[in-house]
Amino acid sequence: MITRMTGFGLLMLAVVFGQGASSTEYGCPNGSDAQQLADDYNRRWLRAAGTGSAQQLAELYTDNAVLMPPTDETIVGRAPIGEYLTVNDIGARLSNYSVDIVACELAGDTLQFAGVWGATQADFRANEIVTGNVLRIVDRQADGSWATRYEIWN
Repeated sequence: MITRMTGFGLLMLAVVFGQGASSTEYGCPNGSDAQQLADDYNRRWLRAAGTGSAQQLAELYTDNAVLMPPTDETIVGRAPIGEYLTVNDIGARLSNYSVDIVACELAGDTLQFAGVWGATQADFRANEIVTGNVLRIVDRQADGSWATRYEIWN
């Protein structure tokens, strides 16, 4: 079952990401812990996407994660996110996926980063490159790994 939320989810993301924005310059300093963690997470996401397995991608989300794809639905929870990614064949449709991080911030066990993604999408106008924006808020898990709690992309 895919769970839907109202505009409250957007407001919640804006509040969470904006908490440190007034005291921090936008950017992601090269070599910073935040930049390295964001790059590492993106590499994990890319490896999972490269398998074509939406379930492997879903494992990168927390049990209560919120995914806001460029549709009118908001998906809540790892299992529904896995279902969404499977139904939409997200992992298998993307190749050459990358994210250029434009802003990041690390606060304790929470990393937030925003970037511009690009990929070749197999079913999009003869393999043209598609791009969009992504915002991820990821948390350090008990085992030391990082998992997405909130994600929005277009």
